[in-house]
Amino acid sequence: MLALRAGLGAIAQLGERLNGIQEVGGSIPPSSTNRFRSRAKGAPRRQADRQSRSRGLWPCGANTLLQLDHCYISRRLAALASPMGRADRAKPGLRCVNQGTRDGMKLLHTSDLHLGRQFNGISLEEDHEAALSQIIDAVKAHNVGVLIVAGDVFDRPSPAQSAVRQFNAFLRRIESETAAAVAMIAGNHDSGDRIDLSAITADRSRWLIRGAISAEEPPLLLKDEHGAVAISALPFAYEYAARECFASEAIETPEDVLIAQIEAARAYVPEGARWIIVAHAFVAGGSVSDSERSLTRVGGIETVRPSIFDGAHYVALGHLHRSQTAGADHIRYSGSPLAFGFDEADSEKSMSLIEIDAAGQAAVETLPFKPIRRARVLRGAHADLLLSDPSTDFVKATLTDDAPVIDGMKRLREVFPNACELVYERDERPLEIKSVDGSMLAAAEPTEVVRSFLTDVSGEETSDAEQEAVAASLARLRLKEDTE
Repeated sequence: MLALRAGLGAIAQLGERLNGIQEVGGSIPPSSTNRFRSRAKGAPRRQADRQSRSRGLWPCGANTLLQLDHCYISRRLAALASPMGRADRAKPGLRCVNQGTRDGMKLLHTSDLHLGRQFNGISLEEDHEAALSQIIDAVKAHNVGVLIVAGDVFDRPSPAQSAVRQFNAFLRRIESETAAAVAMIAGNHDSGDRIDLSAITADRSRWLIRGAISAEEPPLLLKDEHGAVAISALPFAYEYAARECFASEAIETPEDVLIAQIEAARAYVPEGARWIIVAHAFVAGGSVSDSERSLTRVGGIETVRPSIFDGAHYVALGHLHRSQTAGADHIRYSGSPLAFGFDEADSEKSMSLIEIDAAGQAAVETLPFKPIRRARVLRGAHADLLLSDPSTDFVKATLTDDAPVIDGMKRLREVFPNACELVYERDERPLEIKSVDGSMLAAAEPTEVVRSFLTDVSGEETSDAEQEAVAASLARLRLKEDTE
C-alpha cells in the first residue's frame, strides 16, 4: 500500500511538471537542495498554493517557477516501475520470471530508433513502421525472451504526436503479440520523463523502462534453466543531473556518470547471476556517423573506457549508428534500424540476436533489417544516371560531368523522386598544393596534420587511442559545421 501511494504521488508530481514547464532536453537542470521550490523569489504565499501542496500538487501560475528535484522524482518512479518491491530487494531472487529457453536466454538488442526523424526533410514514418514490424516479427520468429531498446527512442525530447502514437502502438503489439520481457532506456535525444511515462502501465515483473537517472538501480530479474539473469538498464544522463542525483561534485565526464550508475546497479545483482547492462554511451574505439549528436554539453571528453563494464556478461549499447563491437566481443552496438545520412550508405542495418549460455557467454547473430528505402550514393554522368532503373531510395548523385547540367536535380528526380543531393566530382576532389621543389602534392588529411603536430611537440608518436580520439573530435567538428 505504501509503495502504491508513493507511486501515485510520483505520477501526480510528474504530471504537474509536464503540464507546467516546457521540455528542453533529456534531463532538467538540477534544483536546489530543497525537494521542491515552487515560488519565484519574493512571490507571496497563497492559501490555494498551500492547499495544493498538501495534496501533492504544485501550481504553475504566471508568477510561479516550478523546479522539481529530478533525482527525487526518478527514484519514486523507479520504485513504481521496478520489477521488485522494496521489501523484495533484499532477496532479489524471489521475483525472477522465467523468460529462457532450453538452450539459454535469448535477447534481441536494438537501439537508436529516432522516431520522428526526417531524411533531408523527407518523412521516415513509413520506414520506421516497417522497421518496428520487423522487430516484432524477429521477436516472434526467434522465441526472444527479452527485447532491449538501448536509447534514442525518439529523435528529440518533444517528439511529434505521430511518433508518440507510433511507439505506443509498437509497445502494445509487443505486449499483446509476444511473451517477451522489455528493457528500455532513454538516450541523449530522449526526454527521460517521457520515457518514464511508458513504465506506468507496464508489467513490472517483465518490463524495465528507465528514463531519468536514479541513485538506485535494481535490475530486471529473469531466469532460465541455468539460473538468474539480471538486466540493469542505465538511462543516459548529463553530468549535472548525475552530480545532483549522486550528491557528488567529482562527476565531471560521461565516464564518471556511467561509473556511478554501474556501481549503483552492481549492488543489486544477485550472486551468481549473469549480468547484462543496457547503456547509451560512446565507448572508445567505436566508429561514428555524421548523424550522431555529441554526448557532452560544451566540449569535454565524451568517450568511456570499455573496462568500466567489467563484471558484465553482455553490454547492450546505443548511440553509435553502425553495428559494431567496442573493446570486447561482448560489448556491442546494435546500430540504428535506418540510415540517417549518406555516410551510412555502405552500412547494413541489423538487430543483434544474443543467446546467453549457462556460463554467461554471449553468442551473437545479426538479423538484417530490410528497409523500404535505402540511402544510396550514385556516381556517373548525368545522362547515364537518367537511364537507371527508377527507385524511391534516398539518392545522392555525384556527377562526373565537366560542365554544369541545366536543371540537373529536377531531371534526376523524374527517375529518383527522393533524390536529396547533387554534387560534382570536380568539387569534391582533394585540394592540391605545391611543395618547395614545385612538385604537386595532395593536401594532407586533417588527422595526419594533427598527428604530425602532436609528434613534433611531444617528440613521440601518437598512440592508437589518441588517434581515435582525434578522429572522433574532427568528426564532431565537421558535423557541427554542417548543421550551422
